[in-house]
Amino acid sequence: MFLTSLRTFGANRLKNRIFSLHKTCNRGLEAVRFCPQCNRARERNMRRLSQRRVDSLKPKKAAYEARDAELKGFGIRVLPSGTRRYFVHHQHDGRRAWKTIGDADNMTEPEARRHAASIIATLGNGEKGPGRGDILFEDFAEEVFRRYGRYWKPRTLTVSRSYLRNQILPYFGGRPISEITREDVQSWFSSLHA
Repeated sequence: MFLTSLRTFGANRLKNRIFSLHKTCNRGLEAVRFCPQCNRARERNMRRLSQRRVDSLKPKKAAYEARDAELKGFGIRVLPSGTRRYFVHHQHDGRRAWKTIGDADNMTEPEARRHAASIIATLGNGEKGPGRGDILFEDFAEEVFRRYGRYWKPRTLTVSRSYLRNQILPYFGGRPISEITREDVQSWFSSLHA
């Protein structure tokens, strides 16, 4: 009975999410991925980024993106303030990476394309780009609590700190972030249920 209701609940949530996304996806290029009509519109509007196209992008009420058809993951984000920033959005081994390359006012499209290609190649080879991989896990966790703890209710903050201290730090404490793999997290999670 419980498993059936859980399956039904999960199916209903997925159905509601898809239908709600379908209803709200009248946003053109920044349309939601699940809507077939918007996917067709996105495919028609997706073409190679050029300096001319970048210069023609005008700000709108909401931020939007224009992606390149040739270099997958490369694009430009136009903010309502008029700022245009090149970016790379890449996924490798189930991990997503979003990197800002630079402002369109300070660099040309060919420069940004070369930077994007090198970033995608670096991420595709499994190398860690410049980042925070040598920070210890407990230092990073403390920074997360410092940065986001003010948005939590006091009881949530207390329970989360207790959980970190009693369940997570004994397993991951003293290790750099870059050495923690998906398999480590999965084995830690399965040890909780053992």
